[in-house]
Order: sequence, then structure tokens, then C-alpha cells
Amino acid sequence: PSTEYSLELTDGLLPLDTHTFDKDALIIENEQIHKVTLYTKEKKAYLSLHFHAPVVGLWSPPAKNAPFVCIEPWYGRCDRAHYTGEYKDKDWMQHLQPEETFRGGYTIEIDE
Repeated sequence: PSTEYSLELTDGLLPLDTHTFDKDALIIENEQIHKVTLYTKEKKAYLSLHFHAPVVGLWSPPAKNAPFVCIEPWYGRCDRAHYTGEYKDKDWMQHLQPEETFRGGYTIEIDE
């Protein structure tokens, strides 16, 4: 079975409910987005995470009605289902030469 799914958006937004993460984390790749904003039910922004990572993972414990959602910018990711390649060839693997550095980051914006 496929492990990739389309996201159903409403007015450009992904409504969150107790079943949003039933199939596991939502992984958005290929630098499709660089900002995730959480909104109130009245569609008022209250928290945004800005980042430049190539992948972002969104998750919350499935079917637990947890009072949080995790927003994780990723510079690498876990293996795809049934991956049999080498570690060095994993999707989004970051490679650095000796003495080379890498810097990543994110900004959290809280609206009141």
C-alpha cells in the first residue's frame, strides 16, 4: 500500500481534528513550504514557525485528542517504507566535508 497521500485543504488551510494524524505524521518535502501557521477556530493566526528546511514533519499522537501538534523542520528524514539503500544515500541526507559547517534554524512568531 502507498504511504503517500494528498492533503485535503479548505481555503488553503488544513483543518486539524482528532483523526488528522491517524495515518502517522504528515511529511511535506521538496521545500514546498517554509512557514506553518496555527489558527484559532475563528481563523485568527496565533503561532507561526518560519524555516528553510527542505522537509517539515507535522504530527500529534493519533486518536489521543492531544492538546498539541508538533511542527518539526527537518534537514533529513527517516527511511521511506521498504528502503533498502545505503545510509549515505537516504533522502535529504546532509553531507559535510571535514572542517565544513552547517547551520540551520527557525523563527517562532506568536500573535496576540
